[in-house]
Parts: sequence; C-alpha cells; structure tokens
Amino acid sequence: MPYSISIKRIRKARPGYFRLAGTVNVAGTAPTGAGLKLFAGVKGKSGVTFKAVASTKTRKGKYVFNRRLPKKVTYLFVERPPTAIACAVPLVTCTSAIASNAISGVVRVVPPPKRR
Repeated sequence: MPYSISIKRIRKARPGYFRLAGTVNVAGTAPTGAGLKLFAGVKGKSGVTFKAVASTKTRKGKYVFNRRLPKKVTYLFVERPPTAIACAVPLVTCTSAIASNAISGVVRVVPPPKRR
C-alpha cells in the first residue's frame, strides 16, 4: 500500500517549545487512529543515533507533537511502525499480514540562542 507521512515545524508554539505537525496518507485516505512514533537524535562520533521519544495517533490524517526546545542540534522524524492487518484475499491459508512502516523526512531543530 502506498503510505506517505509529511512533517514540518510550526512556528506557533509557546516560548521554550517547538511544534511538529503533518499528515498521514494511506492509499489516498486520511486515517484516524493510526499510531505514530517520533524519533530524535543528535550527532555523535559514529553519526546520528535515533531513539523514540514520543508517540501519538492521527485524527483525520493529521498529527501534532509539542516538545521542549533542545540543548543541542537535534534531528527528528516520524515513523508509522509496521502493523498486523487482516489478509486481503484469502487465496492461501493466511491468518494475518503485516503492513510495512512509513517514514517521514528529517527535520533539524536548533537550540535557542543563549542570552547574555
């Protein structure tokens, strides 16, 4: 199935926070209740290592994450994890199938400038 996830940083957020929002498209429809995970990572000696930091569900294909501004330059992306679904056409003996994951683009968030 063709999945797509968009992501962008929204500038309207309270001081000290940032907001990421986007849409999920599954075969031309906007699903409600699709689970999403937010991954964040910072650069280290061996590159960027990502870990899951938040999760949410879609409402009419839309989602929002509100997070604190980071202390280091942080890279973020959203993933729809693989899920078990019912078999589409029972030509063969099948109990369940797996819908593959989908990943958004990567967003770079920089820390706020330091006050003097």
